[in-house]
Amino acid sequence: MSIFRILCVVFVLFVSLGCEGNSLNHIKSKDKIRIGVSEKVPPIAYINENGELDGFEIKLAKKIAKDLLGDESKAELIIISPNERASSLESNQVDLVLATFIPRSGDEARVDFGTPYMKVAISIVNHYSDPSGMQDLLDSPLAIKKNTVLEDYFTTNYPNIELIKFDNVQECLDKLQKDRNINVAILNATAFAWVRQNPQFKISIPILGDDYMIAPAVKKGDKALLKWINQEMDTLQKDGFFMQIYEASLQPFYGKELGAENLLYNQE
Repeated sequence: MSIFRILCVVFVLFVSLGCEGNSLNHIKSKDKIRIGVSEKVPPIAYINENGELDGFEIKLAKKIAKDLLGDESKAELIIISPNERASSLESNQVDLVLATFIPRSGDEARVDFGTPYMKVAISIVNHYSDPSGMQDLLDSPLAIKKNTVLEDYFTTNYPNIELIKFDNVQECLDKLQKDRNINVAILNATAFAWVRQNPQFKISIPILGDDYMIAPAVKKGDKALLKWINQEMDTLQKDGFFMQIYEASLQPFYGKELGAENLLYNQE
């Protein structure tokens, strides 16, 4: 066999093994599914008072492991940062991402998204005694998390607003606590929970712009796992599972201020 043919065989084997890393059959043979999750997005995904991962997406991750492999303990939950959502799949660090992943321009070229399970919108937060509404938003500096749909939205729709960009949401909220002259733009799922715990602040604008979908993601081209995830999302929707974990994980944080119809995909 020529060196060229040997190299071709090695290449094919390499590609095959790389693809297998995230294939449904390989997950079943490992008897474990590695799921990338967040840890700083309460009440969607966070570390609870017992030092354990908790929240809506964590319950969803464990349910997926139970339905796929028969036991929720077979979910290996791997904490990833927002910047690692796509790269953790590309590098085979995880099989599936459930980490408040909102598809942005360019993401679909890197990963495959499944059927959404949540929806969110932009909210504006400021001090309780400060003015509310669009005019105040236009007249004041706005703190946002950079490299997100929020930055995309305000850069496109309100280019004259002075944007103060931070690496994470907590830095935005810390800035608000120190500076009465700014507003903060964050997703409603975070905003309403935070304001309930910090009553000296308020939701100035509850919903700005359109809804954004939060969806599961798998490695690009992983058709078998994507098909199974989409079927699972459909079954969980029909069985009322999403409403169950909304009531267990989200409703206690939001009360009646942010209902299931505001957060659950396809929920009327």
